[in-house]
Amino acid sequence: MQRIRRPPRVLTSVLIAIAVVAALAPTGRATAANPQWDEWDFLNLINGERYERGLTPLAMAPGARDVARSWSGVMAASDDLHHNPAFSSQLAQRFPTWRRAGENVGVGGGVAQLHQAFMNSPKHRDNILGQWQWAGVGVSWDNGTLWVTVNFLSTTSAIPWETRTPVTRLVGASDSDSSVLVSRRLPAGSAAGVVVARSDQFADALAGAPLASVHRGSLLLVPPSGVPSNVSGEIQRVLAPGGRIMILGGSNAVDAGAEASLRGLAFPTERIAGADRFGTAAAIAPRVNARPSRAFIVSGESFPDATSTAAVASAQRAPILLVGPKAVPATTTAWLAANPAAERVVVGGPAAVADAVSAAVRAARRVHGPDRYATSVNLANTYFPTASSVVLAPGESFADALVAGPEAARLGAPLILTAASPNSWTYGYVGTQNRRWTSATTVGSTGRISDATMALLFS
Repeated sequence: MQRIRRPPRVLTSVLIAIAVVAALAPTGRATAANPQWDEWDFLNLINGERYERGLTPLAMAPGARDVARSWSGVMAASDDLHHNPAFSSQLAQRFPTWRRAGENVGVGGGVAQLHQAFMNSPKHRDNILGQWQWAGVGVSWDNGTLWVTVNFLSTTSAIPWETRTPVTRLVGASDSDSSVLVSRRLPAGSAAGVVVARSDQFADALAGAPLASVHRGSLLLVPPSGVPSNVSGEIQRVLAPGGRIMILGGSNAVDAGAEASLRGLAFPTERIAGADRFGTAAAIAPRVNARPSRAFIVSGESFPDATSTAAVASAQRAPILLVGPKAVPATTTAWLAANPAAERVVVGGPAAVADAVSAAVRAARRVHGPDRYATSVNLANTYFPTASSVVLAPGESFADALVAGPEAARLGAPLILTAASPNSWTYGYVGTQNRRWTSATTVGSTGRISDATMALLFS
């Protein structure tokens, strides 16, 4: 017999002691057999409250979630809302370094309703906004009624944690190392070409990202002098027989010694260069697409807005052309004149690409936002509205974002930039879109994208 849906009820919270981590993403709505969807929605709402107040997000600990889920099942079976008298000892068994813990329990018709009931209750609210590190959320549905237990934990040492969207982090000791790690996601012998660009400036690598994607290859970064051994090894691993090495920029970008080292790998090797970064981008463009339907126009002097363009241009096999903040270089003008049918899309606000420059290139549209993070989100909303995955990179470091561009294109994913503490644009986008993602990739060290940021964005 179906029960009438009851209004939410919550018990006064208890405070004692223990620890938590994070979990994998369900692909559909919560059911009695698969409650994860609602559990993650609860944690997302909790972390949203904490984010608004500048508090560290809580990560989901599988062991604490198991304790909470079991207790919600007990309450549902007995049709009785009450605290778990053994929750602290059960958590202590799983987390020997637990320091303190709290518990919220409730019953009602749905996640949002129960969360609001908790926030309206001072003691439950204190737990939600308390000085914890981890959480375990467990729910149980019974005849249309939702029972929930939330365990809050602090520990003296780190414990295993999961995220709603499974996340792979790629980070090397240097920008060259990171580019190698991203490249290693490609099968051995699968690339028709690799692109090699300098690691200390952004412009050549930015324009080269679509070129790498066209060749089903990777963008590898090197210092202006010398080729690290792991870069050489990766080129030999990933290139197919007859695959090409394409060096971007003149000898000031990648010097003659580095070129000689690359030629010594016994693959066809060429240098693509112009008189400056604008000319190099224009020289790369026809190699990306001889008859493109679209071209992206970005600042050649300021990287923040430009870096997120690498993913969408790579995915669309569209060249990236560079302009100055107040003028269009002759090489860019010449390419545009030779390709009148290509739609021109300016990426970045007027501070990066002036309105007069946008008019001069006859831009059909401008994609931008109030900052680099908003620009990356607006690019994602415009060109990747139904993506099933995402790539995240730090907004303060161009190298990570550039090498991530071809990988994002390969996955059909947007490239989203984040600060060390995500601003409202990044949080608003990732925090809502992660419900549909099946995977995520982060390129950047914990110093650039912290574990707390991962827990916040992907819960």
